[in-house]
Amino acid sequence: MNQGLVVTIDGAAGTGKSTAARRLAEVLGWQFLDTGAMYRAAALAMLEAGEDPANAQEAADRVERLHIDFDWSTSPPEVLLDGRGVGDRIRDLDVSAAASAIAVHPPVRNRLKQLQREVAASCHGLVSEGRDQGSVVFPDALVRFFLSAPVEVRAERRIRQLEAQGKFADAQAVRQDLEERDERDQTRDEAPLVRVKGAVDIDTGRSNEDAVVKRMKQAIQDAREQAPPTRSSSRKINPAPGMHPIRRFIVWKCLRGVVELWCRFWHGLRMWNRESLPPEGPLIYIMNHQSLLDPPLVGVLVRRRPCTFLARKGLFAFKPFGAFIRFLCAIPLDVARGGGRALRSAIRELDAGRCVLIFPEGRRTHDGRMGRFRGGVLLLARKTGAPVVPLAIDGSWDAWSRHHSLPRLGAGIGMRIGEPISAEVLGAMEEAEALEHLKREVEKLRLEVRGDLRQATKGAWPKPGIGDVPYWAEDEAALAENSAPEDDKD
Repeated sequence: MNQGLVVTIDGAAGTGKSTAARRLAEVLGWQFLDTGAMYRAAALAMLEAGEDPANAQEAADRVERLHIDFDWSTSPPEVLLDGRGVGDRIRDLDVSAAASAIAVHPPVRNRLKQLQREVAASCHGLVSEGRDQGSVVFPDALVRFFLSAPVEVRAERRIRQLEAQGKFADAQAVRQDLEERDERDQTRDEAPLVRVKGAVDIDTGRSNEDAVVKRMKQAIQDAREQAPPTRSSSRKINPAPGMHPIRRFIVWKCLRGVVELWCRFWHGLRMWNRESLPPEGPLIYIMNHQSLLDPPLVGVLVRRRPCTFLARKGLFAFKPFGAFIRFLCAIPLDVARGGGRALRSAIRELDAGRCVLIFPEGRRTHDGRMGRFRGGVLLLARKTGAPVVPLAIDGSWDAWSRHHSLPRLGAGIGMRIGEPISAEVLGAMEEAEALEHLKREVEKLRLEVRGDLRQATKGAWPKPGIGDVPYWAEDEAALAENSAPEDDKD
C-alpha cells in the first residue's frame, strides 16, 4: 500500500507521546494518528457490551465488527466509535486497563494495524504514535522516535491529566497502573514495546514540550536532507544483486514459470499477497514444510525477489541431482556438523542484499503438523539485521505427503506472504519466545490459506483433518510426536 511521509513516536504510557505527536503534526502541517486511542475505543466497546477484554475470541470478534474513524476537523482529531464521538471516556483507568488487555491479542493488533496503514495511505504526511509504530506498523518510516521517562514523572503527568478532566486520581493506583501496563506491553508475544535500532531516543522527563518538539523537527529535517532521492519508475531495481542475469533468467523466469503453469493446471495453485515483498534489501523467508513440492513452489511465490535456499546435505548425494539443485540456488546444509558452512554462505547472500529461504522445521512434516522451529533463522537475523518474512503453504500435504511415492494430481494448493518482522523485534525476545512468535505467524498464515483455499475450491481441498486446528490448540503430547530422529532422511 502506498503512503506519504510517516514519522513514528513510540514509548511507554505517560511518556508524552500524544502531546509531542500532536504538536509535531501541527508544526509540520501533517495529520496526527493517536493509535492508542484506537485500542481504547475498541476496549470501550467491549466494556459497554459486557465482554471480557482478556478473552481473545471475544476481542477478535468485537474488533472485526467495529468501525473506528477520526473527526479530522477537530484538533486533536476525536475518535469516532461506530460514528459517535467517545471524548475523554477512553482516558479513564478502566478503559486504559482494558486497552492494554486487548492489545495482546494478535487478531486485534492485525486489524488495527490494517486500519492504521489505511490512514497513512490517505495522508501526504503522518505523525503516528503508539507502542509498535516504528517496529511493526511503519518500519520504513522517515524517522522513528522512542520516548522514555521515569515512572514517577509519568504518574504525575497522568494525575494532572485526570484532574484537569475533573476526575479523582489516586497516586498509588495511577503508578501501579502504569507499571502493570509497562509489564504487559514489554512482555507480550505480539508486537511488544521495543526500541528499534536506529531510533532517535528522547528522555521527556528531562525536557519540556517545546524542547522535545524542536529536537524532533530538527531530526526530521536532517533525515529529509540525507534521504536519497525518491525512487522513480525509470530506475530499474535489481531484485537479486550479484546473481548472474543468465542464471536468474533460466531459474527464475523459465523453470519457475514452467512449475507455476504445471501447478496452476494440476493443483489449481493460488497465491495471496504475492506483490507485497519489499523490492530491495535482504530478506529471510521462512515457511512450513509439508511436501517435496514446497521448495519449487515457494520459488514461484517469491519470483519477484529470487532467493537461495538451505537444503539437507543428503539431497546432494547423487551428484547429477546435486549439481542441478545447486544451479537452482540450493545451499547444502550439514545438520550433523552444525550447519556452520551453510549459515556462513547464507550470511554472505544476505550481506549482498539478496534473499534466503529457510524451512525452520528442518524437514518435512510427518503427519501434517508443524514441527519444532530451530534457531538458525534467529542467528541469520541477528548477524545481518535482515527482516524475516513469514510464508505459508497449505494443501501440499494432501497433494504429496511423505507417505506417498507420487503426487496426487488435482489436489488444491495455496500459499501466502506475510508481513516482514524486523530483526530488532526478534532481538528483543528470548530465543524460545522469538521462535514461538515466528511459528505462530506462519501458522496463522497457513490457517488463512486453508480457509481461502477451501472457499476457492468449494470445500473440496484441503481435506478435513489435523490441519484444521492451530497447533497451539492441540494436545501438547501429540505435538511432541511430530519430531523425527535427527538422522531421518528428508
